[in-house]
Amino acid sequence: MNKFLKILLILVGAVAALIIAAMIVLPMVVDPNDYKDEIAALVKENTGRELVFSGDLKLSVFPWLGVEIGPTRLSDDPAFGKRDFVSLQGVDVKVALLPLLSGSYKVKNLTLSGLNVVLTRDAKGRGNWESLGGAAEAAPQAAEPKGQEKTAEPATAEGAGGLPDVTVGAVSVTDAQVAYQDLATGESYTITGLTLQTGRLQLADPSAFTDLTLAFKARSAKPAIDADVTLSARANMNEDKKLFALRDLDLKAAARGSVFPSGQADAAVTAQAIDVDMGAQRAAVQGLTLAAYKLRLAADATVTGLDAAPAYSGALTLEPGDLRAALAALGSPLPEMKDPAALTRVGAKVRFEGTTARAAIPELALDLDGAAVTGAARADDFTHPTVSFALAADALDADRYMSKGGAAKAEPAASGQKAEKKDGAKDGGKDAGLIDEATRKALRALVLDGKVDVGALTVSGARLEKVHMTVTARDGLLRIDPLTALLYGGSYKTTAQLDVRPAAPAFKLDASLDKLGLGNLLKDMTGNEFLSGNTDLALNLAGAGNDAKALLRSLSGAANLAVLDGAFHGFQIVPNDTAKHLQNDAQRKALESAGKRQEFDAIRASFKIARGVVSNNDLSLASKNLNAKGGGIVDLAAGKMDYLAYVDIPAMPLLPLRADGPLDDLSYGLDTTEFAKGLAKSVLNAPVNLGKSVLGGVGGALGLTDDDSAKKSSGSSGSGTSGSSDKSSGGLLDSIGSIFGGSKK
Repeated sequence: MNKFLKILLILVGAVAALIIAAMIVLPMVVDPNDYKDEIAALVKENTGRELVFSGDLKLSVFPWLGVEIGPTRLSDDPAFGKRDFVSLQGVDVKVALLPLLSGSYKVKNLTLSGLNVVLTRDAKGRGNWESLGGAAEAAPQAAEPKGQEKTAEPATAEGAGGLPDVTVGAVSVTDAQVAYQDLATGESYTITGLTLQTGRLQLADPSAFTDLTLAFKARSAKPAIDADVTLSARANMNEDKKLFALRDLDLKAAARGSVFPSGQADAAVTAQAIDVDMGAQRAAVQGLTLAAYKLRLAADATVTGLDAAPAYSGALTLEPGDLRAALAALGSPLPEMKDPAALTRVGAKVRFEGTTARAAIPELALDLDGAAVTGAARADDFTHPTVSFALAADALDADRYMSKGGAAKAEPAASGQKAEKKDGAKDGGKDAGLIDEATRKALRALVLDGKVDVGALTVSGARLEKVHMTVTARDGLLRIDPLTALLYGGSYKTTAQLDVRPAAPAFKLDASLDKLGLGNLLKDMTGNEFLSGNTDLALNLAGAGNDAKALLRSLSGAANLAVLDGAFHGFQIVPNDTAKHLQNDAQRKALESAGKRQEFDAIRASFKIARGVVSNNDLSLASKNLNAKGGGIVDLAAGKMDYLAYVDIPAMPLLPLRADGPLDDLSYGLDTTEFAKGLAKSVLNAPVNLGKSVLGGVGGALGLTDDDSAKKSSGSSGSGTSGSSDKSSGGLLDSIGSIFGGSKK
């Protein structure tokens, strides 16, 4: 028995020695270059293309079964010309020989250098790669003998779904180039200088990650863009379980081209982990960051139900940054604002979730130039939207974000050119609709519930506190009910609605002011406290129309105004002689300065609005030494006013003051002829000192100099124009005129 085993071992050793010797000798006696023509002929037969080996083929057998291929090229489809479809400088691949006997694949390395691929699509949309091979015709299967069942093949490890035991030491691709051209569209893209390096690849180990680096230059001819791209990561792919994962992703891109506003765009993307599990229909990203255009965004997100019913959730963080600079870099610069620092610090934190049918933001935190805004929002059923939201802010200054230059003025028409109509088409066409049909349709389907709360708000200089607004929408009826605020010692309340269900959209408005400190409001809004007093206002309006003119013509409603315990500032019609009797200069000057105000007990007026015309016939001003009454109309649709008020001053005739003309170029002033007649009579019957004092007060109220007033009193101003003195008193009418943009008569 021992002798048999000894002989068997000798035989096995001899066979092994012969095999090893054959492996060593085989490359010496067999030259793979002798088979170049046969290989080329086989390629020609199957693809119709020429395969040319410009370099030598080298073969190694033991201990690594390997092949090295020198410069090689494969011709293009003849229909696309005579250039090469694929060319390369060299390929080197080596596989361990002995593990092959056990079904294990141990690849030492795979090296590819100088790869060049040219992809072209012709004018008919056919690609030059499509002729490389087609679906092979299926060979007819022999019919199974009747009465026999097909014997099942034994399942192999791979057939059962397992991956083969494949290990690759490294993959190296250097100096590769890929070009694509579409002759139909003119699009052209190239990737040059492509370098790919990997670490150890183990396909049978689903937990094994490999290091991956990639770099290339990309170029587009239409539009002209050049970009440098680098990427590094650790990657894992388990094809059997349909898993793909990346760790420590770092992607950088620097692009140049005229399509970028600044001629260049740099971006960087990093991620801690990206996982895609197609078996579980789930994808997730953790620690994702995007830095571009001076802004930095961070995100975490998860998506489930990738194929059937996607659902997503996650969080976004925009680190505080200069939004103004970012938009400028993107080619969308913002207009110059009153505050040059506006929108230079904008950040946000958002938590989100949703599906293809709904979306929600459970948490929102916004940093708007230091102002904190928080809130939440939700939208259900995108086909028939149901939206809800709640927003709150501690303090907001809206004036910071107003355009610094204000509205642009219209340029006058050039000589000989006919100016276009402002309110419609050139030839009497109608105005464009205020609400287009698509918007109206969307509003009719909208269901909305929202509220806004702001602790302190500044708008057009006015300072409001505890601002609250509730807005709802149902079946085409939008309502704000209520909008409330505290301001200048008083309160404000508004309810409004817009109904888009009828053919002509209709609106209603009810507003009220209670105990408003008018003087401080005017000072903040206009810089001129020319009128003060506790103000009450009640207003209701209603109207309907498809365009602005129709809406104005339909306006109806009423208003009531009362200004109590107030004063006109900057002048005094009835003088205060108390200052003359004071011996102390400082007290006298202080009283004289404080005396430049005309106090009154009350200003009251009621208004009726019908068909866009506002009428008033009961304006009254009541005080100890000054009274006034007035009435007139304002035609909102025509943009015109005609109003006349009579001022009653002791020892003076009634002063008829008129304001009329277009609202955007209002004329206002005194009916000088009637005033001169009454004034002459009054001065003759009044004490001299009182007459002069009252005359000076009236001149100040009208914005006239003492010389101008004298001219009025002598009747020499019948033309209705004021004197040409350089002095100005800036009186009541100047203040009123500044509101309407008008001028004195």
